[in-house]
Amino acid sequence: MSDEELDENSDGGGGGQKRTMLYVHGGAYYFGSVDEHRYQLQRHARKLSAKVFAPRYRLAPQFPFPCALYDVLACYFYLLEQQPAESIIFAGDSAGGGLILSLLCLLRDQGLPLPAGAVLISPWVDLCHSFPSVISDNSKDYIPPHGFLHRPSAAWPPPPPKKCDDGSYAERDQARVLQVPIDGETVEITDQIQLYTTNDLLPHPLVSPVNQRTLGGLCPLLVLVGGGEVLRDEQVFVAHKAAFPSTFDKAPAATPLATATAEGETLAADTVSPDGPSATDYPPTAVHLQVFPDACHVLPTLAWTRPAKRMCASIAAFGKKVFDAPPGEIQGFTYEVVTIADATPVSQEPLTPKDFPAPELIGVVTPEPVKRWMVARRKWDEKYPPSSSRELGLVALCGGACVGGRHKSKKDEKKGKEEYEEEEMEELLCEWEGEFPPPSAAVLRRGAMKEREGEKPSEGETKQEKGWGMSIWAGWGAKSDDRRVRSEEPHMETVRNRSRSRSRSGGSVAPTLPPIEID
Repeated sequence: MSDEELDENSDGGGGGQKRTMLYVHGGAYYFGSVDEHRYQLQRHARKLSAKVFAPRYRLAPQFPFPCALYDVLACYFYLLEQQPAESIIFAGDSAGGGLILSLLCLLRDQGLPLPAGAVLISPWVDLCHSFPSVISDNSKDYIPPHGFLHRPSAAWPPPPPKKCDDGSYAERDQARVLQVPIDGETVEITDQIQLYTTNDLLPHPLVSPVNQRTLGGLCPLLVLVGGGEVLRDEQVFVAHKAAFPSTFDKAPAATPLATATAEGETLAADTVSPDGPSATDYPPTAVHLQVFPDACHVLPTLAWTRPAKRMCASIAAFGKKVFDAPPGEIQGFTYEVVTIADATPVSQEPLTPKDFPAPELIGVVTPEPVKRWMVARRKWDEKYPPSSSRELGLVALCGGACVGGRHKSKKDEKKGKEEYEEEEMEELLCEWEGEFPPPSAAVLRRGAMKEREGEKPSEGETKQEKGWGMSIWAGWGAKSDDRRVRSEEPHMETVRNRSRSRSRSGGSVAPTLPPIEID
């Protein structure tokens, strides 16, 4: 669609004012793109009669936290130069939903204009995996119970923390070491668990917004949850926390480096007093929570199914409501269970803090998810033993030096491994004047990239590459939209004609919108 057509179709009843959805795709912060989400974006644009602005933000592990957050923030600033905040709504799924929530908190705390509303589709808001649904029956979801593991490459995994001669870790690496009490013993985790950030930053409020002191004072939220998904509990929790900030206030005793024992005790490595707004600083956020029973993670991915179409209809109805309502008019909390069998959603009573884990156990690393990850990691290492690609990833910081005894270069044979590694590491870090970029950051992995000169780029490194599986998936999802677009072509032609007449006459004629249907 051309820019002219986008402008003609984006005023959607707003008196000539452009309307835009800023959509942030998911993918655990390290995969996914706007290409595989294109059919969903087309559907949102059509139903809202608005433009959809979907950024290709930088992905981990080469661009870890906070790169993605900075990119989305920059996109929002760009949109604010084009149109007012009340003509913009946010939307995001999975990791994109978590990014949206973190961005809203950032804008709120800095006193910057908030959008008209935000749609959180199965948002991933707790990277610590501290809620019960993560370790309960996962048979109705496609997310593996142990989380995502990535095949070793030049980009992953990052080098492990460095030990000093006395057995302790270097000061810059100590925070990366996670100590988790498992089966009565304290297990030391030196490998980075999530690709998005290092272990010590997993509970950070902008990484896991479930740890925000308060979620009050945000724009109206539509939180869409699959009843059968792994991340269900944390999504329902953040909806209640936003709507009832004083009831679900995050106690300031929470620490970024806390872990929880199986018995429910919280262990803190370093006590850090969080500086942030309290629950009394902001009013409750207007929240509309909808749970789709037995549905999987990010239901709109299955775009050709009726439940997915029902969820897209909810997004369209919410978008039009927040666009048309005066600021501050939408208030309160609504909790509904939505099924295809029922013509109208079934309202539910709000939950209380007693329906969730104790506050000190929320947003901290817990033993059971780590145990599952460790078991899966061992099997993964057996399936993908140390290879040339893995060695490249491990030697990225030391230009060919051995790390953990898995690789030896010719330089190592002439010079002590630790001595060479230390010199190379210090040489790289001196360029940053005391700053320490995350170990997986692309800027520190030049050694591995040099080793790969002349090799064929890996998947995702060239824009010419195409994921055939995702392309087929997108094609299935787009078929129903293609039929719908053809049936609505007469109406869209009327919208275009009215827009042209308005531009010639200088008047303002609000086009009528097609009814929201589930088919």
